[in-house]
Amino acid sequence: MALGRPGGRYPWPPGPRRSAGELIARSRELDPTTTPSTVYRTLDLLEELGLVCHGHTPDGREEYHVLPETVHGHLHCEGCGGTWEIDPEAGAVIARALEAQLGFAVDLSHVTISGWCPACRPAQPCQPAETSD
Repeated sequence: MALGRPGGRYPWPPGPRRSAGELIARSRELDPTTTPSTVYRTLDLLEELGLVCHGHTPDGREEYHVLPETVHGHLHCEGCGGTWEIDPEAGAVIARALEAQLGFAVDLSHVTISGWCPACRPAQPCQPAETSD
């Protein structure tokens, strides 16, 4: 099952992001002797090799996915829980704006913006409270 041997493969299909817990469970289906430390070390190595990357959900949980062709962030719907990739060009616009305004260099691979998709968007989203200065 090792990636370096003929027939080696990822323990999950390409596409959706997976948590380490999901990867551990899937790996144990393939080999019940798999330990969590083995999965974490393998994920670290795959990330060093540029084959996978990790990001964070709005609640801080790490998720891994096969490295995309371009670095991108994610959108997360507070209503339905759906997630979408931020188009790399749109992400670059956001990153450039923050760098121009604040001098802050954004790592888009770790950006998750929470909000509401068109189907879940509330009629009147919360507005920040007015402050008196």
